[in-house]
Amino acid sequence: MRFTSHLGQRFAMGLLPLALLQGCGQELSANTEASATAAQSALASVQQVDNGVIVSFAKQAASEAKSVRLQVVKDDIIRVTSIAHDDFSVLPKSIMLTDDALSSPAKFTTTRQGNKLLLKTAKVSAEISLIDGKVSFKNSQGETVLAEADRRFTAVTGDPITPDHDSFAIRQQWNKGSDEGFFGLGQQQNNQVNYAGENVELTTHNLEIAIPFVVSTRNYGVLWDNNSVTNFGDPEQSRSLNQDFVLYDAQGNKGGLTAQYY
Repeated sequence: MRFTSHLGQRFAMGLLPLALLQGCGQELSANTEASATAAQSALASVQQVDNGVIVSFAKQAASEAKSVRLQVVKDDIIRVTSIAHDDFSVLPKSIMLTDDALSSPAKFTTTRQGNKLLLKTAKVSAEISLIDGKVSFKNSQGETVLAEADRRFTAVTGDPITPDHDSFAIRQQWNKGSDEGFFGLGQQQNNQVNYAGENVELTTHNLEIAIPFVVSTRNYGVLWDNNSVTNFGDPEQSRSLNQDFVLYDAQGNKGGLTAQYY
């Protein structure tokens, strides 16, 4: 994640006044919810390392990721690694980072704030939820610019070959419902510049060169450190018409459509 200083608009976040409801029923509900939340966050353990922090989650935790690691590369670049187990040593070597990229990180601090762990540099801060492991980012003005809405790990069972037992298909959703623009993704042939609302398969074909880097009008960029084919946009796979509709031709015969050309 890299924050760029020359792109985007600044967004101010307004605070809405909250009315406190008093009454035995509401208080009991609030206490029960607070106890449940505290119990969930207690399932997370925090380990600080030289260039960042690792949050590990117990099996019964709500997080699909069992380990989430934040590593400070520079004061405006934070690397996020999320895995469905607890052993980072089995991950392949990154092709995105040089060998010395993490050897001299910028200064940072880590603070636990309620059910969140905050890692902060001079230019950016990252928060990990100690309940579900989701990560969000704020700029130096404290404005949230990127927040995970969903993260899923699905075991890969085959096609085209039998994969390793620890292979997963990963789905991530960020800034759901935002009106930001997205630019980048390499050399594509779909006549698009702004990829907001578009679907792009990040792989390499003739005249199509995928680069898994996107810049947002919210003044941040995301580089996927991922060697696999990636779908940017709607994560759902396309379906044939007859899977969801009953098709009839012009004569009312079931099973197909009639096309007319003029």
